[in-house]
Amino acid sequence: LNSVLLTKKNKGGEKMNVGEIENVLKEIIVYRLGADWDEITPNLSFVDLLADSMDLIEITLDVERMFGIDVPEEDEQNLIDLGSWTEYVDRKLLSQGCPGPICITR
Repeated sequence: LNSVLLTKKNKGGEKMNVGEIENVLKEIIVYRLGADWDEITPNLSFVDLLADSMDLIEITLDVERMFGIDVPEEDEQNLIDLGSWTEYVDRKLLSQGCPGPICITR
């Protein structure tokens, strides 16, 4: 699960683009929900993947740890699929000035 970000750290903070962010998020979702990689699309809801509330908490904790961001509880209710998570992480990293080893290129 840490392979993508560890690679980024080892390359001295190489910039991460939105596609790479989506792949890391997809890896987390596959790991936590046991879903098939090809099944996960940006608009497929976690409900459709049979995620329960504990799964969603674990996904949130993984995202916070992997990207070095905080996800306030009030934001969690809007994070319902890969697409919403990708947009959210993208915005958070940009607003925080690319914390740690991760930055975004456009």
